[in-house]
Amino acid sequence: MQAADLLELRDDLSRECSRLHKLVSGLSDLGQRLEHSADAVEASALRLHSFYTGVERMLLLISRVVNGEAHQLKVKAGTGGCWNAWRWPPTPGRRC
Repeated sequence: MQAADLLELRDDLSRECSRLHKLVSGLSDLGQRLEHSADAVEASALRLHSFYTGVERMLLLISRVVNGEAHQLKVKAGTGGCWNAWRWPPTPGRRC
């Protein structure tokens, strides 16, 4: 684990935290409309799923740095990387 890896992890986690905060705020707003709208229920479910996905992504970022694998996959959280870039274990040479 190198200092540069930790700094990059800090930046990635900060971005994810910002996204999670926005999701939680959106869920709070939708919570007031749940009883009156089926669309609000569906939107809340999708946001809740996105929240759990974001938490999972954060834990995976942390585990890769702690395990010394941060150099193998430089896909930053939320920068448009493919969904399977987060798979564990990483597959060498696998493209999106």
